[in-house]
Amino acid sequence: MTNNTPTPAILGPADDITLNPDFYFNREELGETFGLARSTVCKMIRGIPAAGIRDRGLVFHIADVSTLQDQRLKSQQPTTDAYVENNPDKMTPPDRRIHYQAEDTKQAAELKRRKNELEERLLIPATEVEQTLAHAFKTVALTLDTLPDALERDGLLASADVRRTVALIDEVREKLAEDLMNLGTEVSS
Repeated sequence: MTNNTPTPAILGPADDITLNPDFYFNREELGETFGLARSTVCKMIRGIPAAGIRDRGLVFHIADVSTLQDQRLKSQQPTTDAYVENNPDKMTPPDRRIHYQAEDTKQAAELKRRKNELEERLLIPATEVEQTLAHAFKTVALTLDTLPDALERDGLLASADVRRTVALIDEVREKLAEDLMNLGTEVSS
């Protein structure tokens, strides 16, 4: 009695990789699948033996590395659910004292920074800026006021031209005053 049924061949790991490529992943594919960087995957699979080689690269069976996501979640630091109270009136007395000490320290540091900037002339006091601007604008206004007379006196303009020059200078002064007002509102906002 002979049996004509062929005996099934025993498949090795290389044959299984070829027949079932969806179950085997290289490092890059693992990184893409689990949303990890390749270097992170390399660290996490350090102790896991490779299932074989595909295209000159090591591949791992999905059953061997399916816990990577669990390991990733365990390695992340737990988030704290504790609520931090920001209202000093609702804090415990020691926390309130620490809060106010920290606020005092911040304010002292800010005052010291501003004082240093003033001494180094990185900041200019507002009164000095206002005085300098006032002096500059007075000089410009005086020059604009006397310009038509000087041009007529030196004989560079006739009387009819002086009237037109005065009108142009008045327009320029109004524009300058308007720009100065806009500058003042921009700085204060």
